[in-house]
Amino acid sequence: MHSNTFTKIYEIVNSITQEVTQEFIDDFMKEYNPKTYSSKENYGHSCLEFILKRRGIAEQRNWQHDSIFKFLPDVLIDWKRLNPMYRSASITSRDKRGNSTRARDHTHYGFININGNPFNLGDTLSFDLVALEEKDYVWDNPSLVKNNYFTFSPKKT
Repeated sequence: MHSNTFTKIYEIVNSITQEVTQEFIDDFMKEYNPKTYSSKENYGHSCLEFILKRRGIAEQRNWQHDSIFKFLPDVLIDWKRLNPMYRSASITSRDKRGNSTRARDHTHYGFININGNPFNLGDTLSFDLVALEEKDYVWDNPSLVKNNYFTFSPKKT
C-alpha cells in the first residue's frame, strides 16, 4: 500500500509548477504571520503547502502539520526544505518553552528541494520530493543534534 500511494505523492509534488505572478504573491502574503515564522524567507519555504491547499489537492487540519492528501487521510505531512548547501533539513525538537515537539500532530516528514523564489515576480516554482519518511525514523536518525533542533539528511529515493 505505502509504495503505490507514496509514489502518487511523489508524482504530484514533482509535477507541480507555479508561475509567480503578482496575484500569487498577494495571495501567499495574505497568509503570512510574522509571529509564526522567523522571517519572510522562512515563510517562503511553505509555498508547497500553500499551492497544494489552494489547488484543493491537500488540506490542513491544524498548524502541527502541513498537508494531508485526500487519498491518504492518515498520513499527515510536515514539509521540510532541504538546505541546498548541506542537503539536510532542520527540525525543531523543543519549542520556546523547552517542551519536546515529537508528539506534534503529523506522521511523516516530506523533504523537498524548492526551485524558484515565491517572492520573485516571473519565477516559476517547482519542487523535488527527495524523501518521504516516517516521523519516528527521522527522530531516531538525526545527522546533527543541537539544543533546540536537529538536522536530518535523507537519502534520495
